[in-house]
Amino acid sequence: MPGTFRAIDLGSYTTSCPADEATLLMDGSYRADGTRRGVIVCHSAGQRHHDQTLVEWWPVPRALAESGRFVCLACDFGDPTVETGPTSARYSWGNDNALLRMTEAYQFLVGHRVRAKGGPVLLVATSMGAVLALNWSLRYRDQVSGVILACPVLDLMTVYCSSGASTFGVGAAYGVRPPVGIPELSSHSPAAYAPQLSGLPIRIYASHNDPIAADAAECQAFAERVGGGQVEVIDLGSVGHWPIGTPVDDAMRFADQFA
Repeated sequence: MPGTFRAIDLGSYTTSCPADEATLLMDGSYRADGTRRGVIVCHSAGQRHHDQTLVEWWPVPRALAESGRFVCLACDFGDPTVETGPTSARYSWGNDNALLRMTEAYQFLVGHRVRAKGGPVLLVATSMGAVLALNWSLRYRDQVSGVILACPVLDLMTVYCSSGASTFGVGAAYGVRPPVGIPELSSHSPAAYAPQLSGLPIRIYASHNDPIAADAAECQAFAERVGGGQVEVIDLGSVGHWPIGTPVDDAMRFADQFA
């Protein structure tokens, strides 16, 4: 039925890493007929594919699915049984292994199993997932129609140098530890390549006092560095690192231009 939310656990979406699993989000009227725009959901640090159905974390993926205009694929982007390191799903931080999994997720979404509309997809992401979404957009611009981010990590070095648990996580994902810098930072940290995203439509929902990721002011500075007038930042207020207050109506208006 239209408007009836469904979340289907698909198991593995990739033959190269069977432990990587995915959930398909849709409404009850969905048919695999190539008419709905595909959406790939990039999760936060510590999360897995099925966490993206939880509106108490972030209501946007479910709203997109319930609209009847999109079909959403939420994936692990690495092996969830590996806690840290280059092949970890939970703490991949947009590394090359996660980028490979992202490409496989795209192929699965537009392929015969799901049959989303061919061509570009919409990317939606929170926190750590923003790094993966933007890194993949940098490499596969023609396959990305737009990007929605909430409480995004935009500068890997800021997280890496935080002297907290995330320092180890980021370092492990890239095979280094302080004081060694992150390799190929210029193509793996959105803050480093921001101008190369010019022209890509991006909507960012950011907290005024985010203690972990980029706050609203930092996101606005990122938007200005990207340039081109295609990046808009919405201040969620003083909500910390918690995107539950994302204005769904605004996110849907942004997404609908790509349906």
